[in-house]
Amino acid sequence: MNSVQRQLPYLKGIAKNNVHILPMFRNTEVEELLKKKNSSRHSDYKKAVAEKQVYQKKLMTKLLNRHGIHTVLTDPKILTVDSIDKYLEIKSRGLL
Repeated sequence: MNSVQRQLPYLKGIAKNNVHILPMFRNTEVEELLKKKNSSRHSDYKKAVAEKQVYQKKLMTKLLNRHGIHTVLTDPKILTVDSIDKYLEIKSRGLL
């Protein structure tokens, strides 16, 4: 979140005159870790850290979207499809 806060003024400046789609990748390994069912303290600690990472990534996308910076939070394997979907959404809203 700190790096997003530092870069936000620059991204907002770019977004004033241009429409950009900022891709952000989900960490699929972290999300798989959250799906596992373990009951040890060590695995509980890992899950807590993983949940925090996933939550912060969602907060970053919401913050950027609130400031007019379009984001795509996606798995690396389907970046192209999600980016095209976002482009079509932006175009249908008349922002281009």
